[in-house]
Amino acid sequence: MDFTLTDQRGATVRPSDWIGRPTMIFFGFTFCPDVCPTTLSDISGWLEDLGPEADRLNVTLISVDPERDTPAVLSDYLANFDPRITGLTGPLAEVERAAAGFRAWFEKVPRDGDYTVNHTAGV
Repeated sequence: MDFTLTDQRGATVRPSDWIGRPTMIFFGFTFCPDVCPTTLSDISGWLEDLGPEADRLNVTLISVDPERDTPAVLSDYLANFDPRITGLTGPLAEVERAAAGFRAWFEKVPRDGDYTVNHTAGV
């Protein structure tokens, strides 16, 4: 796996940064009406249940909507969930490389003058 993305604080993140720690990845986006907030709430609950042991995990949301999901937007959105969840965004080509590495899928779908993004919902 080889991609470079930016987290909600503006730091560069690569898969090599995760070596040595279990990693939980979820592909989603901040404008998602249902699956993403529900999944992030579930993940927050899992982290709470794990307690301090959860601090040893890398827990990351990779945005499949880099057009709208800037680091600042991710930061605001993720403030609603466990603070150990990191959000990543970046150029579409890098997000596509990340998705391919995790065998995830997403596609932009036009809807009523706007768009949504269909995507893999697994963690």
